[in-house]
Amino acid sequence: MQRIEKGLGKWTRAAACLDADAEIFFAQGRRQRALALAICRSCPVRAECRAHAEASPEPYGIWGGVTALERGWSPEGRTMSSAKRRAATSPGHREPAGLSSKSVGSASRG
Repeated sequence: MQRIEKGLGKWTRAAACLDADAEIFFAQGRRQRALALAICRSCPVRAECRAHAEASPEPYGIWGGVTALERGWSPEGRTMSSAKRRAATSPGHREPAGLSSKSVGSASRG
């Protein structure tokens, strides 16, 4: 289990995911994604986490309760146009399994 790194800023000290296994935030399946999103929903620093992901940028994983796809990243880690992002996140669109997955060997989480 890889722990969430704490060097992202003081806000991470209050993160609901602080002691969580970072792998769930880079989930390959719906069940893991749902668990990660549930942790984010209860997090008091969700806005700071999302802001970090958007400013960094973080092309993989769930940050601040938002998937990489919702933040505008393709499964390959490339940015998507606004039109592609809207289409990919529209109701009825299904995320491919593994969309948020990447090796978490060196991943930071907040």
